[in-house]
Amino acid sequence: AIAGEPNFLGCQLLARLNLRPAQTDEFVVRVERAGMIILGRTNVPEVLSAATTESALHGPCRNPWDVSRSPGGSSGGSGAAVAALLVAAAQASDGGGSTRIPAGANGVVGLKPTRGLVTQSPSMTSWVDITNTKSWHTRSVRDTAALLDVVAGSGFADTGSAPAPARPYLEEVGAPPGQLRIGFMRQLPGNSMPLDPEAVKAVEATAKLLADLGHHVEESHPEPLNTAEHFELILTYWPMKVAQRLAAAEAKLGRLIAPEEVEPSTFQMLQFAREHSIVDLGIALENIYAYTKRMLSWYRQGFDLLLTPMLGCPPPPLGLLIDPAQRKQGMLWGGFAPLANLTGQPAISLPLHWTAADLPLGVQLVGDLWREDLLIRVAAQLERAHPWAQRVPPIHG
Repeated sequence: AIAGEPNFLGCQLLARLNLRPAQTDEFVVRVERAGMIILGRTNVPEVLSAATTESALHGPCRNPWDVSRSPGGSSGGSGAAVAALLVAAAQASDGGGSTRIPAGANGVVGLKPTRGLVTQSPSMTSWVDITNTKSWHTRSVRDTAALLDVVAGSGFADTGSAPAPARPYLEEVGAPPGQLRIGFMRQLPGNSMPLDPEAVKAVEATAKLLADLGHHVEESHPEPLNTAEHFELILTYWPMKVAQRLAAAEAKLGRLIAPEEVEPSTFQMLQFAREHSIVDLGIALENIYAYTKRMLSWYRQGFDLLLTPMLGCPPPPLGLLIDPAQRKQGMLWGGFAPLANLTGQPAISLPLHWTAADLPLGVQLVGDLWREDLLIRVAAQLERAHPWAQRVPPIHG
């Protein structure tokens, strides 16, 4: 948010009401203080609530590797802009995979920091939104680390924040990570449907590369990922965020939003929020906390990192993921992302694989709480061993 500027979250209703922020995000203040120049805004799905960037307000954002395909979402415009060399870096948010999914789909780097590491001030979102973080899309681990140093740290009235890192994140680039114990998985959480063979290739090749670099790599994952529980948990929590994002519109209208004023999927989530009580929200948070403890116990068994595909399939055609009948396809596409949002763990998507059709298909590393330092060290090690900077999409600046 920048005070007075359009920030309509891809929503026709918010644009019609011309609801603009009164305050500038601390994230933006820090970016400008560091000397960065803001060039513009990129496309998002309505109220940031889809794993593809296709809105009625601005139309579809296209993947620069194949313009008939999705760039992911919700920060799909950000990922596409960096991949196509429009900018060296673009801000991305991640509440359910919204940084990492587009990173995997566009062939760029996308880091989701630990909950509380980067302030969301002055928005009260940081008080009520436990899954969201702010970060970047870039073309290198070095740039991601440097820009994390710019924006990390608590803000005014933050009540939960991260411990200060031992040294700047940029200094972790090139630092030896030591020999790590890394678990990997090559099936969708819950194994409800098979992964695309390209996703399996991506994770297997990365596991081999990590082993060649001297790490102990074994097929293992946290027990909660034996089911698709994380997907169901975030679906019970997310509608509250949608209702909050649209509350100002309802206040200005003086009534509830009607079905025809937002996209069908948005109204469905709004209805879910209206039909559930504050007790239901409390139970959802309790279930998320129990899930988090079970997830983190795997790291307490001596594991340092979890390796997964970032995406269960190559970027799908535009239009597919906005079809309500394609819920299973959505789970395959984004099924590896929400687990780190629920637990608050740091996770990074790296562009280490391209399909036979020359489409990017990223892989994901998930670290223990506050271990951005370790993620950056290993990510930089992988980038040196298997560089991707020479890859440029057919459409680029």
